[in-house]
Amino acid sequence: LDSVGAEWHMPLEKNRGRLYIHAKHVRVETATGPECMRLELNARGPIKPEMGWTLEEGIKLGHDSIVLMFAAMTSKEAHAFWKRTD
Repeated sequence: LDSVGAEWHMPLEKNRGRLYIHAKHVRVETATGPECMRLELNARGPIKPEMGWTLEEGIKLGHDSIVLMFAAMTSKEAHAFWKRTD
């Protein structure tokens, strides 16, 4: 197997948008460089002031969703290495 990738899509809280997750095998710097996994997380959703969905609330919801999912997808050892605090 030369490479692998995966993609997930899931609704955000109260169906106010979607979280898109892309994971892909990559090599660092050169075609023969060290192998790693590139993880890309994007949150998208509408801004609807008439429903109370402001830009600021949307950015916070997207940010929180990305941070929580990234923490769930990474190991406790990685969190210790990064000195992650809850």
